[in-house]
Amino acid sequence: MEHGCRHSGRGARGGHRLRQGARLSRGRAADTARPGDNVDIAAGTYTGGLTIKNNGSTGKYITFYGDGGSAVITGTGGSKGLIALGNHSYQRFIGITSTGSHGFGAYASGAHDLVFENFTVNGSQNGGLVLLGTSNIRWTAATSTARRRKVPPPTTKR
Repeated sequence: MEHGCRHSGRGARGGHRLRQGARLSRGRAADTARPGDNVDIAAGTYTGGLTIKNNGSTGKYITFYGDGGSAVITGTGGSKGLIALGNHSYQRFIGITSTGSHGFGAYASGAHDLVFENFTVNGSQNGGLVLLGTSNIRWTAATSTARRRKVPPPTTKR
């Protein structure tokens, strides 16, 4: 595989372990992950966001986790989120942080069976962890903080 991604053995339930290098936004681990795979993201800070493109399956989640500490995803984000899950299901995020999004920190719509463990969203402008029409969600030690926008006081006409 190219762009700092390599297979490194078996993952949970017979899937593969995919190691992501220093170029997360251009790496192929997230693009090539299949049901049961674990995507190891080395502890550190990565720009450019993370877009989920594949579904896991019943009992075979695709797991993204910070290997050796928190993997911090930074960037501007947008309408699909800095961490964009879309409608992809059977996803697990462990030790992942989204920070500084000008849009949503993490966003899913119509997904199901999502797990967030030690998952943090810091300083997202439009919303932290946004889950629309999404079901079967489990989170532990997940936190979200949003930037507070200063809203000017209302003006009155005389």
